[in-house]
Amino acid sequence: MPPDALNILVRIDPARARRWHAHALEILSAKGHRLRLELAYPRQEVPFVIRLLTMLERLLRPQSASQPGAEWQPTPTHGPSQGPCDLTVDLTSNRDAPPSSGRWLKVLYGGGTFEEACYLDLLNGAGSIAGFQDSAAPEAPRLARIAVRNPTMLSIGWDEICERLTSFLVDAVQDVAEGRRVTGRLPIPREARAWSVSDTLTALQARATTAIGRIAVRAAHWHVGWRHAASDLIKDTLAMPKATWSRLPDDGQRYYADPFVMSQDGRTWVFLEEFPFATQKGIISLLEFGPSGPQGTPKALLEEPHHLSYPFVFRDQGQIWMLPEAHASRRLDLYRATRFPWDWEIAATLIDGAHISDATIALHNGTYWMFGAVEGYGYSSWDSLQIWQAENLLGPWTPLSTRPVLIDAQAARPAGALFNRNGALWRPAQDCTTGYGSGLSLARIDQLNDAGFSQSVQAVLRPSTLWPGSGLHTLSAEGGLEFIDGCR
Repeated sequence: MPPDALNILVRIDPARARRWHAHALEILSAKGHRLRLELAYPRQEVPFVIRLLTMLERLLRPQSASQPGAEWQPTPTHGPSQGPCDLTVDLTSNRDAPPSSGRWLKVLYGGGTFEEACYLDLLNGAGSIAGFQDSAAPEAPRLARIAVRNPTMLSIGWDEICERLTSFLVDAVQDVAEGRRVTGRLPIPREARAWSVSDTLTALQARATTAIGRIAVRAAHWHVGWRHAASDLIKDTLAMPKATWSRLPDDGQRYYADPFVMSQDGRTWVFLEEFPFATQKGIISLLEFGPSGPQGTPKALLEEPHHLSYPFVFRDQGQIWMLPEAHASRRLDLYRATRFPWDWEIAATLIDGAHISDATIALHNGTYWMFGAVEGYGYSSWDSLQIWQAENLLGPWTPLSTRPVLIDAQAARPAGALFNRNGALWRPAQDCTTGYGSGLSLARIDQLNDAGFSQSVQAVLRPSTLWPGSGLHTLSAEGGLEFIDGCR
């Protein structure tokens, strides 16, 4: 038995036993913890309308093989337990503290103890809040605002939340084993403090009756918007301008997204993701802008065997660099312009062996910092942010933490270059609370050093009558031009 292993009592309501519970227990057991499983009574049944809806969705639409939110049939003896209980893990919906005089962890859904809070968030087309409360610090539970990739499907969204809870629980137990408190900074939502079972069940009934009609998902079509901008840049005003955006046209056979603008030698160029529907694979394209707007149509610039997007272009050390997303390749290659803007070479592989999205680099206080959305076991690129640091642009790059520094669907995934405002460093981030790239958050960075990272969201921008649609996704400005993109 490892020196930091714990004797853990796990309490589960058999009516709400989930596959993620079983998976988490397997991981904890493999780490050397000794577990005893206790079934809690009386059973608190999941509302029939929820069970019916998830059953129909799983029949009508393909689902992941693991289905962490699906039902599980536990037995009261999951593993051996010796000696006194060091920790109780309460996975029931009981609002009361676990019947234990010692240390305990309590699962929270939407800031409360009932799964129904998450169900209602999902049926409202949004992600939800979930996490764990520690008896050693009950006033500051570790909560995360979780993004879901398909907000139109309750079962898929619920699976994603449950998958995240698996890793949250494993991490929380590890913290307890190593003598740390399980705490977080995200406050419990005000509505969770006055959460009403009857009101929520009524709302669930109403939402579930129309949920089947939301199963069919319309394919997203992204567009790039641009405008001439002088004194009212979004990064200065923290608001959408009152001016109308012009839309970059496409031929209907592809979409353009992820605009990054760069001016050089009196000319202005915008780098784009181009996604031809015929190939289903993104490439990086380039378009020159003049005083009257786009000069022709985008031309292919960079293509690889894998999908490319988010062509983050920046200057450093007198040279121009590009760091496109190549998530599928599990590599992050840094390109250097040999003859701007058309010729590029790979200067270095910054990260190898990881799924990283929308990587964005900034030089701050003499150190290079790279922000990127990450995914993997228990993490989603929609709501998980990791940061790496380096003394040299070409590396080596080391992570600031072994875990994501931020799990927050509202403001984790990068959405453009960082900028300075009133003496502080700021970053645009995607708001994925109601879907991928549904809004644009502008966050002031309050801490960025070896000790950690923190930020404060100061504004969240949404589509409007001047930029209609369902998304607002990337921000870039230079040379008197400002660019955004989003679904329309």
